[in-house]
Amino acid sequence: MGDFDFGWRRDLGLASRRESGELAGSPWAILSFAETSIHHENRCLWRFVVFAPGEARRAPVLSVDLEKDILGDFCLSLASGGKRRILEHLGASAPSYEDFKARALAAAGAALAASTDRGGGTGSAD
Repeated sequence: MGDFDFGWRRDLGLASRRESGELAGSPWAILSFAETSIHHENRCLWRFVVFAPGEARRAPVLSVDLEKDILGDFCLSLASGGKRRILEHLGASAPSYEDFKARALAAAGAALAASTDRGGGTGSAD
């Protein structure tokens, strides 16, 4: 995939790993962001990052993020292949962690399947 960097390296220093697993042979982790006195305006609450099989120490191939927009509403976004798109607007209330995880797994699974269907392999999902 090559050009994934939507702040994930910086985010690793600000986040705690909440959970990890595997999806279609690709390792994933959910990063959780707590507000601190220094970092209180983080727009991302949770980030679901997916790595290519066997490459968990490299850049993710995609992420599904629960973000807060400038007006304070939440949305689910997908970042992959150097592109980012909004998947769903969720309104003023954040979903539960379990709801986010289910949505992220579904979105990531669909992106990985679409990539495989196009013959791009796991690393080129968009």
